[in-house]
Amino acid sequence: MVKLIGYLIEIIFPKKCAVCGKIITDGALCESCLAKIRFIKDKPDNSPDIAAFEYDSVSSKLIYGFKFRGKRYIADVLSEYMAQRLRECFGDRQFSCITYVPMSGISERRRGFNQSELLAYKLSQKLGIPCEDMLKKVRKNKTQHTLSADERRKNVHGVYAVKDKEKCRGKSILLVDDVFTTGSTVRACRDELLNAGAVYTASLCAAKAIDYEHRRYEA
Repeated sequence: MVKLIGYLIEIIFPKKCAVCGKIITDGALCESCLAKIRFIKDKPDNSPDIAAFEYDSVSSKLIYGFKFRGKRYIADVLSEYMAQRLRECFGDRQFSCITYVPMSGISERRRGFNQSELLAYKLSQKLGIPCEDMLKKVRKNKTQHTLSADERRKNVHGVYAVKDKEKCRGKSILLVDDVFTTGSTVRACRDELLNAGAVYTASLCAAKAIDYEHRRYEA
């Protein structure tokens, strides 16, 4: 009976590619759109901030569907790409825990979920690393995607704080977010974790904006 219901749902509400809308049977993208995703292959030069693919006109639609259209199943696909990228860049490095960039309570209630938190929990399941709720927003700030690089850095100053310093002390922490643009948000969060006693922090994002000042996409 359960299988029959699932079959009928697939007929009435077929799964569609998150980018072009073509009907698909699995994943979040059709083969054509998947081929257009620009996966990042270069190894970062001692950078603790990495991402799985470039944030462009194609991948931005995938992120948009995840964040603003309630397509939470996309988190499974994104987290798989992110886990693969983590292994490529950090190899067997052991992280004590995974945490994520927090949202304000109002923003999270409006959206219905924190996309970074969902990605972090999916990664936790795939990597076998515990996910911890470690950060909070302590003051309201402007929406980042409307600002220039310099404005972004100023906009996140003093916005984030660690909930419990004891949870950070002596740990190697992986911070998760959806999109890396100028890096202002993840760096502000990593600084807070380090100031609270973490011995090492790195960030892992699904997508990274290349040449941010000249190429902006709404997500």
